[in-house]
Amino acid sequence: MPVGETGRNVMDRFISLHQVRAELEKIYELEPAVMGGGGPASYVQVKGTALRIGFITPISQHFCATCNRVRLTADGTLYLCLGQEHKVEFRP
Repeated sequence: MPVGETGRNVMDRFISLHQVRAELEKIYELEPAVMGGGGPASYVQVKGTALRIGFITPISQHFCATCNRVRLTADGTLYLCLGQEHKVEFRP
């Protein structure tokens, strides 16, 4: 997720969902999956298993209208929204 300093210049390291999915489909047979929670992820399931993979695509497919999440970074900052600078610093 492109938050804080780690999210700067994210396009330099961007890999599209289509590329990731294509690589996974070389190895696994994926099928649509339903997962509760109403969050921003879209899910697939590895056919014949209980393994589900959730994709969150904040750059290529915006989900702000349906987002119900907050993000806690490794440096102790809680971001209330990826599109805004609203945050709570827990470390200080």
